[in-house]
Amino acid sequence: MVADPLALWWHRRSTWERVPVADLVARKDGRAVSVVVPARNEEPTIRGVVTPLVDELVAGGLVDEVLVVDGRSSDGTAELAARAGATVRSLPTDPALRGKGGALWWGLQQCSGDLVVFLDSDVAPSRAETAAALLTPLLLSPPVQFVKAAFDRPLTVDGVLHRGS
Repeated sequence: MVADPLALWWHRRSTWERVPVADLVARKDGRAVSVVVPARNEEPTIRGVVTPLVDELVAGGLVDEVLVVDGRSSDGTAELAARAGATVRSLPTDPALRGKGGALWWGLQQCSGDLVVFLDSDVAPSRAETAAALLTPLLLSPPVQFVKAAFDRPLTVDGVLHRGS
């Protein structure tokens, strides 16, 4: 009898999220890991995104590079990201490289990882746990080649927090 794919996925999801970083490091097998963070005018949140990645995952040996792709910010996003420990690359002015899609593509060209995690720059605090959870199936299950996160993003309107559905 074939297992229900949804039940199998749900079981894996619940076990993959809690694998210790040291166990993931042991499964890297010489592969480099990059976290790419596209950012444009994210001065309020960029440090809260980058610092935990550097302090927890780079220091722990799981992530080899945190790359912030600055999408022509007019604030201090790039400087804050660099001070927090990220490598920062500015998005070229090429009209084909616009928006988040352009930043993701450019970041993929600029990073050095064999495995790449994309994280948003406007969701803080720590995304270190999210990055580790996304890497877990890639490191523990060789047939897995792509992992995509989904999450509930709350929205604040006129100072009132509205939870997503």
